[in-house]
Amino acid sequence: MNIDYHVEYELRHYSVPHQYVGKIVELHTFDNFLEVWADGLMIASHPRRFHPGNSTAAEHMPERHRHHQQWTPGRLKNWAAGVGPDTLTWVSERLAEKAHLEQAYRLCLGLLSLTREYPSERVNNSCRLANTEGLNRLKQIKSILKNNRDLVPADGDSVARATSTETGNPIMPHTLMKQLTEIEMKQPAPVVAVKSMWVVHWVTMPASRVTACSTGA
Repeated sequence: MNIDYHVEYELRHYSVPHQYVGKIVELHTFDNFLEVWADGLMIASHPRRFHPGNSTAAEHMPERHRHHQQWTPGRLKNWAAGVGPDTLTWVSERLAEKAHLEQAYRLCLGLLSLTREYPSERVNNSCRLANTEGLNRLKQIKSILKNNRDLVPADGDSVARATSTETGNPIMPHTLMKQLTEIEMKQPAPVVAVKSMWVVHWVTMPASRVTACSTGA
């Protein structure tokens, strides 16, 4: 049985008790319903459906998945709108693109939990960046918050938007100025070439005669 506690039959997925994940089950199909058997016992029964989709019984779900059922797309969108318009856009797109709503719920509830760690304004700003850059994974938004990318002004100059070549993280203006100063201090002093008008060549002569010769540089 699949890890999502569903068995597939004719492009439709039917749930079984989650305790049977990974076990071998038997599917008995009839004209109007089907049964799932394991170890000689019938563990699930569903009306038979003839179009793709899911047939999921709440009692088959793990406890954490039952919690997700308390949320609906409308409720998630209402919460997202309370955080900010960019959060609403991000949540709406995730709900629309996920084939299984439960996956979208987990993703959106994970975003909701970020408001316990960060102000709503920061979460919304992070969603704005995610929307602009096409980021659809929760860990990408977490990375934006962790690296303070949401704090960099959107209309700032090139210095404010500079990033480190070593870490890929943004460099805040005061940090960048400090680094530039340190680089300048490490540069060697400029070498000034002085052109001499006289170059003295010492040549070996008899002891009684040493001549200083000059040439133009």
